[in-house]
Amino acid sequence: MPPYSSFPIAGSLLAIFPTALLMGLAFPIGLRLWARGGQDTAAPANPTSGRSEEERQARRDLLFAERRRRHRRFASSAGFFLLPILGSRAASSSCSARSRS
Repeated sequence: MPPYSSFPIAGSLLAIFPTALLMGLAFPIGLRLWARGGQDTAAPANPTSGRSEEERQARRDLLFAERRRRHRRFASSAGFFLLPILGSRAASSSCSARSRS
């Protein structure tokens, strides 16, 4: 590796790694809270409190299925409708504006 590229690589890692780590941690934590339904989130694991394990699993499955459905719909609409109609620059701007909202 050339010596002049070590500082940009280190700067990139310092800028990207904390954000990527926190985004990676947010989904499992949010999934756990959503599966429990906000009940007893601070309590230790207790099978008699909150939802049963089957109910939690059903809520997790529902969330994953919904995410997959949305991703499929968004990707197909971007590829089959936005690119041919708007072109690549306007389609990417539209998709980035949509993902921020």
